[in-house]
Amino acid sequence: MAAVRILLCGDVLGQFNQLFKRVSSVEKTSGPFVALFCVGQFFPDDPNRIDEIKQFLDGSYQIPLPTYFIGDYGHVAGVVLSPARIRAKEHGLVSDGIPICKNLYWLKGSGMLGLQGLRVAYLAGKDVSSFYHDAKGAESSGAFHEDDVDTLRAFADESHLTDLFLSNEWPQGVLNGVTGPPELDPSTLGSSIIAEVVKELKPRYHIAGSEGFFYARDPYRDDSASHVTRFVGLATVGNEKKQKFLHALSLTPAASMAVKELSLQPPNTTKSPYTASSGKGSSKVSLSSKSSASVPHSEGQYWRFSTANSRAKDRGGVSGEKVCFEFMMKGSCSRGDSCNFKHERSTEKVIAKGACFDFLTKGKCSRGSDCKFRHTMDEDKTSSTETGIRSSAPCWFCLSSPNVDVDLVIEVGDHCYCAMAKGGLVDGHVLLIPIDHFSSMLSLSQPALRELNNYKDKLRKFYNNQQKTIAVFERCVQFRGGSHAHLQVVPIPFSKASQVRSYFVSAAKELGFTLQKIPSSEENFCTENALKHHIEGEKNYFFVELPEGMVLVHVLESGEDIPVQFGREVLAKLLGVPERGDWRACKLSKDDERTLSDKFRREFSVFQER
Repeated sequence: MAAVRILLCGDVLGQFNQLFKRVSSVEKTSGPFVALFCVGQFFPDDPNRIDEIKQFLDGSYQIPLPTYFIGDYGHVAGVVLSPARIRAKEHGLVSDGIPICKNLYWLKGSGMLGLQGLRVAYLAGKDVSSFYHDAKGAESSGAFHEDDVDTLRAFADESHLTDLFLSNEWPQGVLNGVTGPPELDPSTLGSSIIAEVVKELKPRYHIAGSEGFFYARDPYRDDSASHVTRFVGLATVGNEKKQKFLHALSLTPAASMAVKELSLQPPNTTKSPYTASSGKGSSKVSLSSKSSASVPHSEGQYWRFSTANSRAKDRGGVSGEKVCFEFMMKGSCSRGDSCNFKHERSTEKVIAKGACFDFLTKGKCSRGSDCKFRHTMDEDKTSSTETGIRSSAPCWFCLSSPNVDVDLVIEVGDHCYCAMAKGGLVDGHVLLIPIDHFSSMLSLSQPALRELNNYKDKLRKFYNNQQKTIAVFERCVQFRGGSHAHLQVVPIPFSKASQVRSYFVSAAKELGFTLQKIPSSEENFCTENALKHHIEGEKNYFFVELPEGMVLVHVLESGEDIPVQFGREVLAKLLGVPERGDWRACKLSKDDERTLSDKFRREFSVFQER
């Protein structure tokens, strides 16, 4: 199944004209997108600003694409949503939202929205402790109620992963183990209830607003999950600090992905921030007394959230033979007598964390290879090579990073994106970059490599129309902190294509090393797959893919280095511009960069439409 492309937005606060103008622009330059999801407060507090939304309600202005919101509070909200509340009571809630006007839908309460294969969970409203057990008070104040939370708990089913979870507020503890925005105080930040919901749902992405800052946390993985979760906090529309409030996401539904693909972990993956051992100064997040009924179970599996007995008052209220997994794992349960599951086990052996309960108790598991839990009693010993080294420094190439130069981005795919090179060697010098943070192109999955090679093929054909071909190279020198892998793609005139090999071989000889040839005669040849067979372990390397398809590679020995600008300097001499060997000498103004990128984006788009 193809990836689903969506837009995500932070607090709108009634700034609808500015939001939808920006969305229209992004839709034209980078679309199409299937939907826009807004988190945080959607409506303004100022009653005088109701006219701005009325222009869209009466059809005077059009909303560019289907838009869903969960921030159903603010002074104007009561007026705008009153007719919708009546319709909801008459017809009941629907999973795809309550229509407000054309292309505008209210995701009320909580639920699971299906969107072209994506499972989108949402929790509308805000965390107001005084109304958590008061349904009428919660409805009138724009707060969520305990029933809304219990509804979400029923979706915490390991057989159907949640692709996206939307909440208005950040989860408490999300900054544990990482460095967050200095303006935010981790000790007072976020909602403990949302943190518990996230612990149970284990979504692939969690999007939230309300704090006024853009922040993309390093991916994290819960001990009982094989996939990672990515948290993104979005800023307010039109904020003075120019923080990012609109975020694009291309997401393949988990239901159509192989278990191996879902289990891939970027090198900067951390432990879950919602556990006591997630980082220095972290604290275990637990539901406060306001939500004492049916405390979520962080290690639960198939028995998780038996809704018919979610408020059992004693052991006698537990139905069937459902056993507490935490008790089976540890020999004790943090919930004590308030736990809804049995504290019984026939064996004194404590179950290893991450083990499949069906496998251990029945000897088999109906989910087979699709089960995300381990079919063994052994402890999981995750190696450092599997989890990688987390980078503490900001990354220029991570699309979710506030440091990425979005003006240079040409096109975003499912796994990789294409961007103009900053300080390009020549016009048309571009980079191919994996969306996830990998330090080597050899670490990419096969779908990502296929997309990468598809980009190379398109660029090669694009330049052929200009009497040019391409040279592609990567310098992979890994260091603590983890650089972000990228391929350099440089257009080469046909007249100089045959000289690329001799220039590289000669330059390598001058530096005292040799480049080994890897032939590419096989059909559907993939440079990176060929290199995987040639390079043992996680060694550093340099390779160049020549215009004729041949690949030259040098694998670095321990302690050996290769000049940072080696590939660029060689091609600069070949093209007769040796003074452009260092990108820093070729930097352009922001306006010139934007002009150059816009021109390339238009031309490349027209070429692909032919």
